[in-house]
Amino acid sequence: MEALLLGRDPSSAALELRVTLHALHRALEPTRRPGEPPFCVIREGGFLRLNPQASLHIDADLFTSLIARARQQITEKPEVALGWLRQAPAPYQGEFLEECRREEWAAPARERLLALYLNATEQAARLLAEQGAWENVAALAQALLERDPYREAACGLLVQAWWTLGHRALALRTLERFRRRMRQDLGVEPSLSRPALRTLGPRRSGAPPGPGPSCAPWPNSLLQARSFPRALAPKLRIREN
Repeated sequence: MEALLLGRDPSSAALELRVTLHALHRALEPTRRPGEPPFCVIREGGFLRLNPQASLHIDADLFTSLIARARQQITEKPEVALGWLRQAPAPYQGEFLEECRREEWAAPARERLLALYLNATEQAARLLAEQGAWENVAALAQALLERDPYREAACGLLVQAWWTLGHRALALRTLERFRRRMRQDLGVEPSLSRPALRTLGPRRSGAPPGPGPSCAPWPNSLLQARSFPRALAPKLRIREN
């Protein structure tokens, strides 16, 4: 209770706790009848706890379990791992506990889950690139840049996807926007550059997009480029979904 007081009157803090707990009960058990004791959150003396017998589905747990399954298969069965990785973003509907952004206790979990999302999405994009599924690569790379606009590997994948699909002007514009953002916001020069595009051969007319002599991939050093932390630009307005 002391953590909820924050200098307020104890009676008002207790009232707020009761109101919050009532709303929690209704959210977890919408079909519970009036007067029926709660099942999911129970009292034990002066403590509240989740009932270990309750069947609760937590999106963060589902998200991390899907990524764990992918990691187990990534080396021997990359196609299976890709399936898990493509399912993982579904339960990740936004930042962890968005309504508690100013609460320090939620920050470590929020940053950890965001890092898992970014890394899993990038890995899925790489596996799709190996299969030549460049439209899907472009979609995942764009999603990555929306979450982390300074992720060089995501920009490299997106530029490679546009270039391989024949959208060369779009690839160049994407690259120049990213380079300008890095210089203006972070004061650094990204390793991605126009000369690297020369390593991509022209796509043959009518040829399906995919790796091969007609569309050689970017060097691995570019696709494994740096991702700059947001802490380097604390005053920036980061676009979020």
